[in-house]
Amino acid sequence: MPNLIVKLYSVFFKYQQKHLLQTLSLSSLTDQKPTNSFGVSSRPHESIAASNPSFTDGVATKDIHVDPISSLSLRIFLPDTAITSPLPSTHDYGGYLPTPGTFHRKLPVMLQFHGGGFVSGSNESVGNDAFCRRIAKLCDVIVVAVGYRLAPETKYPGAFEDGFKVLNWLAKQANLAACGRLDSQSHIFDSFGASMVEPWLAAHGDPSRCVLLGVSSGANIADYVAREAVEAGKRLDPVKVVAQILMFPFFIGSTPTHSEIKLSSSYFYDKTMCMLAWKLFLPKEEFNLDHPAANPLIAGRQPPLKCMPPTLTVVAEHDFMRDRAIAYSEELRKVNVDAPLLDYKDGVHEFATLDVLLQTPQARLLISIILFCCCPPNAIGSHRTFLNYLVLKTLRASVFASQFSLVCGHSRTVLLGEQGMIANLMNSRVTLFGSYSRLHMRVQLLLRKLPALKMQILPCWCLAGNGIDSAPDLSESEEVLGSELKALNLLVKGT
Repeated sequence: MPNLIVKLYSVFFKYQQKHLLQTLSLSSLTDQKPTNSFGVSSRPHESIAASNPSFTDGVATKDIHVDPISSLSLRIFLPDTAITSPLPSTHDYGGYLPTPGTFHRKLPVMLQFHGGGFVSGSNESVGNDAFCRRIAKLCDVIVVAVGYRLAPETKYPGAFEDGFKVLNWLAKQANLAACGRLDSQSHIFDSFGASMVEPWLAAHGDPSRCVLLGVSSGANIADYVAREAVEAGKRLDPVKVVAQILMFPFFIGSTPTHSEIKLSSSYFYDKTMCMLAWKLFLPKEEFNLDHPAANPLIAGRQPPLKCMPPTLTVVAEHDFMRDRAIAYSEELRKVNVDAPLLDYKDGVHEFATLDVLLQTPQARLLISIILFCCCPPNAIGSHRTFLNYLVLKTLRASVFASQFSLVCGHSRTVLLGEQGMIANLMNSRVTLFGSYSRLHMRVQLLLRKLPALKMQILPCWCLAGNGIDSAPDLSESEEVLGSELKALNLLVKGT
C-alpha cells in the first residue's frame, strides 16, 4: 500500500483537481463563445519555475514560443555534458551560446508531454521542470518539454495537433541547421530579422534519435505523435522517432476493465475525475469513450500496430487506468513490436512526476530505467532493436523485486551470481545489467569465451545509482565471472 504521505497528498490533490474540473465545467456551460484557437498552456494556480540559460545544477533551460497564432510553447533542457570545452565566463545574453564552426557533441532529443488530464499542468511547472531537468542530466539527452494548449479553451484535437506540430518544427530546425552548415558565414533570418535556427538544437541535437515521452494525458499525445510520425515517414527527415515512453497513459474505453472497476476510487485520478476531464477535452458531438484519442485498441485505427516504434509502457499498481495500458502493451508485443511493460508495485498515478513524490526511491529508479531508452541506436545496431535490451522478467532474486517488474515477450532471462547481474539472451545477443564499471569487463571476457554469440556491447548503468559509476576496470582476472560464465553457458546450450 502507498505510504501515509502519498495518501494525504492524494486527498489534497483530488480536492484541488475536482474543484478545478467542476469550475471549468461550469464555465464551459455558461460561456457560449466559440473555441479559443489561441488557447492557454497553463493555469493561474500552477507554480511556475523560471528558465535559466546558464547551467544551474548541470542543466540549462530556455523558453521558446514557436507558434505566433497559439499559446504553444517549449522549454528546452540542455545538460552540461553536451559541452566539450570550457565555457566562457560571460555570454552576450547571459546564457550559453554555442560557438559556430567548432565541434559540438550531439545528444538524442526527447519530446516530453506533461500530464494533467488535458485541462491542467504545464511544461514550466515546478514539478515538470524538476522531472525534465533530472531526465536531461541523468539520461544525457536534450529534453524539449511541450506546452500544448489546454481544454476546455481548446478542444480536441488541439493538444494532439500541437504535439505533431512540434515534431515538424524539430524537423524544420534540423534542416535549417543543415543549410547553415553549408556556409558557416551565412545566416537564416525570418522577416523580423531574428535567426530562425534554435542554436542549442542546431549545435547539440541529433534528430535521428528522437524519443517521445508522455505522462498521463501526455502519453496519449505521445502515442498520437508516434502514429503520425509513422504515417509521415520520410517527410519528417531527418527526424526519426526511435522509441516512445508512455507513463501512466490516460487510456479509457466504453467496456470497463478489471482495474477500472476495482480501482474506480483510486489515489489521485479516479474514474469520476477522468470522465470530467474527457468531457472537457472532447467536443460534445464527438464524446465517446471509444474515441481514438481515448482508446488505443479500437478496430481500424491507423497505422497498423506492427508499424509502431519500440514502446516502453509504465503502469502503477494503484492506477485505475492500468489494465488498458497493459492491454495496449500486450497487443504491441503480439505483432513483434519491442514493447516492455514496467509495472510498479505500490505505485500511484503519476508517482514519478508529481512534485511531492519526485524524490521517492520509486521515482529515482524509474529515471534509471528511462535512461536505457536513451542509449544511442548505433550502440544497439538498429532502431528496431532499440528496446530489446530492456527484456527483464520479474526480478524476484534481486533487490528490486518489491519495486517493479519489467516484462517483455520472446525473451529468456537468467540471474547471474551474487552481484545480481542479469543476462538476457535474445536474437543472439546477450545484455548484462549491472554497474557501468563492471559491465565492459564482463562483456569483453564473455566475447572471448563465447564468440559465437556475436554480442553487441551496450552502454549500461546501475539501476539503483544516481549517475555513472567510475570508469571500467579491465584488470580483474577471468575468475571474477565465476558462476556467471557457467550459468551463461548453460543458457546458451539450452537455446
